[in-house]
Amino acid sequence: MFGENRKFLQIALDYTDLGKAVSLVKQVSDLLGQSVIIEVGTPLVKSFGVYESVSAIREAVGKEAVILVDMKTMDTGYLEAELAFSSGGNITTVLGVADDETIKEALRAASKYGGLVQVDLINHPDPIRRAEQLVEMGAHIIGLHAGIDTQRGKKLRAIDLLDTIEGVKKKTVNKALVSVAGGVKPSETRILAEKGADIIVIGGAITSSPSPRESLLEALRNLDIRRPK
Repeated sequence: MFGENRKFLQIALDYTDLGKAVSLVKQVSDLLGQSVIIEVGTPLVKSFGVYESVSAIREAVGKEAVILVDMKTMDTGYLEAELAFSSGGNITTVLGVADDETIKEALRAASKYGGLVQVDLINHPDPIRRAEQLVEMGAHIIGLHAGIDTQRGKKLRAIDLLDTIEGVKKKTVNKALVSVAGGVKPSETRILAEKGADIIVIGGAITSSPSPRESLLEALRNLDIRRPK
């Protein structure tokens, strides 16, 4: 799916209600092509377990859709990646502050199951240097992430990380994709992509929108991925 110069939109299903998550993806099911990644958010994983949450979303979106399971693994890299992949996920996440051996173990599971590993640099003190190290390890996706508490407390969102996005992109070009998350609005997808983001993650701006489908369409139009008929 990850062809050269392609851009992707990721919908973060950060619900604690699995029924609401399933309902949301069904509302936008006609837009879920190969340029849209569905994220089974950490709240869903913790509320319902990996298997139940991923299986329910997989059933709703079909076997061809790309699903990221946001495990935020800090230890037992192989075990947690295996749980994500064997439950029906295509991508799993590991924290960039985890030990290198944990990341390598997650990559070993990805190799076995034909999946991908995203390393999330949330709260890492030196994301550009860490990104350079991670691509040498073989990480498939490098995630830059302004967390919800950071957004609320420090008023810091993904759009405030443009210089960091550019710096990480320089270290990862032709080696790994760059994913950007953190309070992204549909109107911001183009500038984030121009600065180097390959995957733009949107959560509440779609999932809490009065019209999730229209919000998703706006984000996709800004990336020139899909226009309404």
